Amino acid sequence: MPAEEQGAQRQTQPAVLTCGPENVADFNARLRDELPEFYAIARECHRLGLIDGLRGARIGPLGSLGQGGVVPVLSAEAESRLANKGKGAARP
Repeated sequence: MPAEEQGAQRQTQPAVLTCGPENVADFNARLRDELPEFYAIARECHRLGLIDGLRGARIGPLGSLGQGGVVPVLSAEAESRLANKGKGAARP
C-alpha cells in the first residue's frame, strides 16, 4: 500500500474511546457498529442486572489498547453486592 494511502487510512481510524457518563450514547453507538455481538451480550447482561454498565470500558483500533489488562469500574451498588455476597450463605 502506498504511503499516502496508509496515512489516509490512519487518519480515518477512530481513536480509543473510554465509556463514561459524558459519552454513553457515543460509546454505545460505536460499540454497536464495531462489535455488534458484544453489544448484544452486554445489553442483555445489563437488562438482567448482571452488570451495571460498561463505564471504564475502552474501544479502539486493533493494537491500540495496550496490554494493561482490564480493571472494572464498579458502581457503589455493585461494590455493595460483592461485599455482601456470601455473608448469609452457610459454609460447610
